[in-house]
Amino acid sequence: MSQHETPLIRAYRKQVGGTLIEELPAVQRTHRTGPRCIGNVIFAGEETTIASASEVSPTGKDIACIQTNMGTLGVYLIGQAVFSSSFWKRGSSSETCVKLACV
Repeated sequence: MSQHETPLIRAYRKQVGGTLIEELPAVQRTHRTGPRCIGNVIFAGEETTIASASEVSPTGKDIACIQTNMGTLGVYLIGQAVFSSSFWKRGSSSETCVKLACV
């Protein structure tokens, strides 16, 4: 996690509440692909805390995928947001909200 972006994410989580997972596995490693994680996921309606992915069951929960960047909005950040949402929707029927923040 970034020394500049992590404090922003944690401050946002304090405002909105919910459980923050800083790296949530979304795609398992296979012989064709490497693992993929969604960075900065907040589970709405959960206890306001920071947890590891192994402490929370993501099944059927509404999430917010938060992507931040210290600088301008670029293709890389937009791609992270789009694919974070896509990874989550592939395995879940719950709602996904993607938020981008550039400072």
